[in-house]
Amino acid sequence: MSKTVVKVEGLRELEKSLQKFTSATGKAVLRRTLRRAAIPIRDAARSYAPYDQGNLEASINATTRKPKGHDVGKNAFRKAIKDGKGRAEAVSAMRDARRIGDPNNAFAEAFVVATDPAAILVEFGTGERVQKSTGRNVGKMEPDPFMRPAFDTKAPVAAAMIRDTLRDEISKTAARLRARAARAGGR
Repeated sequence: MSKTVVKVEGLRELEKSLQKFTSATGKAVLRRTLRRAAIPIRDAARSYAPYDQGNLEASINATTRKPKGHDVGKNAFRKAIKDGKGRAEAVSAMRDARRIGDPNNAFAEAFVVATDPAAILVEFGTGERVQKSTGRNVGKMEPDPFMRPAFDTKAPVAAAMIRDTLRDEISKTAARLRARAARAGGR
């Protein structure tokens, strides 16, 4: 497995710049930046994806919305039910988990995801497979990774885009807020 190291400097200055905005505005700045920075990784993953009917390639997207399964509340609810607790206890566990939050939860995140169900099979391959209904052996599938190579090759580009885009986004947002305040003051 390859290792990608990205050195980040200036986080204190970034935090000070973002604190000038409301929480929602700061989050929007980060989301726009991360969405743009994820595009080179998305494009590389699409180009590396094996082409059959184009479904896999078309299903690869960059988003700032959390993929299914990342909701800490739903996960806590599911675990409580699985552990044999009642619905009321499970709802309480869900609310507690959401109140506390995910310790790994970042202020903003970007994801490059493939929604085609075959994506994981293509990326990692399979062992021998047998059809349940017929008992017929359908063989195994060798891995044909496309996501990891895309990340490995484009992570430095994405990091540079984050730096440059974030600087621009903070400046543009500050200018928009100043213009809005000036218009409001002139009424």
